[in-house]
Amino acid sequence: MQLEPGLRANMGLGRYQSGNGQIFNHEDLVVYPNGYHMSTQTTPVANISGVEFRYLTRDGVTYFINYELDGGINDAGNPDSYTATTLPCHITDPTRTGYTFQGWKIANNTGGFAPELNYTLAVGSTGDYNLTATWSADQVVYRVHYYLEGSQIPLAVSKTVTGQTTGTQITERAITLLGYTVVPPTTITTTLNATDNTIIFYYTPNTNIQYTVHYYLQNTTTSLAPSKTVTGQTLETQITEFAITIPGYTAVAPTTITTTLNITDNTIIFYYTQNPTIQYTVYYYLQNTTTSLSPSKTIPGQTIGATITESAIAIAGYTAVAPTTITTTLNATDNSLIFYYTPNTDIQYTVYYYLQNSTTSLAPNKIVSGQTMGNTVTESAIGITGYTAVAPTTITITLNATDNTITFYYTKNSDGGSTPTPSPTKSPSPTKSPSPTRSPSPGTSPTPSPTPSPGASISPSPSAPPGGGVDENGVPVWALVNLILSIVGIILAILLTLYVLLQRNQKQKKQQAQKQIKYNQKQNHTNQNQKNTNNPEDHTEEQKKQKQRRLFWYLLSVLMSILGIVVFLLTEDMSRPMALVDNWTIVNVIIFIVELIAIVLTFKHKDNKDETAAYTVQYYLQGTKTPVVASKTSGFGTIGNSVTEYAPAISGYRVVGNGDASLTLQEDPTKNVIIFYYTVG
Repeated sequence: MQLEPGLRANMGLGRYQSGNGQIFNHEDLVVYPNGYHMSTQTTPVANISGVEFRYLTRDGVTYFINYELDGGINDAGNPDSYTATTLPCHITDPTRTGYTFQGWKIANNTGGFAPELNYTLAVGSTGDYNLTATWSADQVVYRVHYYLEGSQIPLAVSKTVTGQTTGTQITERAITLLGYTVVPPTTITTTLNATDNTIIFYYTPNTNIQYTVHYYLQNTTTSLAPSKTVTGQTLETQITEFAITIPGYTAVAPTTITTTLNITDNTIIFYYTQNPTIQYTVYYYLQNTTTSLSPSKTIPGQTIGATITESAIAIAGYTAVAPTTITTTLNATDNSLIFYYTPNTDIQYTVYYYLQNSTTSLAPNKIVSGQTMGNTVTESAIGITGYTAVAPTTITITLNATDNTITFYYTKNSDGGSTPTPSPTKSPSPTKSPSPTRSPSPGTSPTPSPTPSPGASISPSPSAPPGGGVDENGVPVWALVNLILSIVGIILAILLTLYVLLQRNQKQKKQQAQKQIKYNQKQNHTNQNQKNTNNPEDHTEEQKKQKQRRLFWYLLSVLMSILGIVVFLLTEDMSRPMALVDNWTIVNVIIFIVELIAIVLTFKHKDNKDETAAYTVQYYLQGTKTPVVASKTSGFGTIGNSVTEYAPAISGYRVVGNGDASLTLQEDPTKNVIIFYYTVG
């Protein structure tokens, strides 16, 4: 027997064949080569029915098996060598996490083969074997987590990625989370394992978070104090805020709020209710007394807990004692502020010595300074040669801040002789000035109106106005400007009425004087050389129209002042909080402007053509007030114009001077006097 040509020795494969190619069917006819024997294992021949191979095996030789596992783990039962006697030898598949075994790549002295699964070294195999494991990667998943730094607190939903294969290199980037900043690295690249494929990004909370605190009237968004905004805060931190104190309001529970900061919309709101309104009073007293030096001031519409500041007012003749400014917090009752004053010591008074019924000075004025406000002083008439003091010759006054004057009047002696200083005549006791208003003792206040008990309802008084103003936020108030406009309007109407009545009275006096002049002129049948004497003219039709227009504007101004008061009473409720203006202010302003226009037009249509004044001519013996002839009401003229009179010839007397005199007429008839002086001769 011989080996088949091309037989690979390490495979140990042979056939029963003679030298001339004849195949033997009986083993006992086969002669084995030296050192070989026939194995008992047979292998069918492909495509030849009934034909089998037997392996010719070398006697006593050991062959080695080498495994290339490529990261896998070999089965513990796989041999690392074999002999002819250990065949056939099964090779168990290796394992590798995340991979599936695809077979062995087999290499020996006969060459390489494709990978095989469940490989077995058959009988007759010879030579060393090199087995290389082949693998296919399994599909795996990996997860990406987003945690708060230093913890496993998730800040976002984790990301799971499927359909990956073991050994693949993947890259992930940190996502953007509002309110947080990623901690480097922001990009991670890794190679996938069979399991435990996890990527973690860590974040720190931002420190640019802010929150706002609002202070609102309960059940509204009306702000009672400026909102508070706090910046530079850290996300997810807890903060605590407290309700602030707002004068006139009480915070509604909770007055302390704790919250955790979000990325945005961090808002804390405290609500308040308005305190009941109260009032306070300011007094101005003489030091160490309760003597009032000025009317006390009461301020209504205040709220409990409010802080108010008042300053001492200026009072003529007095100096405020420190403190001149007082700040206090209002209580429910007994809210009184008192300023004390000391009288000034720089007061002065003046004594005048006048000719009776004139302001002709007969002696130098006496000025006394360094006096104390409120003190009483007494002065007596001095002796003046040729004159006699008129009673009272002793006068006592109480000193005011200004305008302190004492006037003594004198008559000229008829004999021209010297008159000794008269003994002081006891004059009637000076009229005692009304004592200053007595105010409540310090520390007390006027009895407040009864305040309803908590929880009690308050019924409006019958006189309460049906309406009421509101401010720009819709809060019920009453407007100080409306009150001022109403008061000023009625004062202007009263002053205008007084002025009209005064003008009418003066006009009646002028008309009476004019009638007297006409009568005198008819009696004398002469003008006694007087010039520039005007006779009153009848009112023209135009003057009558002017009077009618003046009357119209006057009545309109009075009507507007009354309307201003009526509108105020109907639209303002002074039990509400006070504001500067409200929704009715524009109406009051319009009424006030119409009243002012009517007042201006009332004066504009004044009948200037009717402003005439009478004047009187008197004839005295020189140096005396002894009349030579009776005085006469000589004529009348337009106020501001000049009139001229000539002295008449009087038997037994001679006029002093050139005998003529001029006078500019004034509105006051007592100042329109022309005097001619005569001497005997």
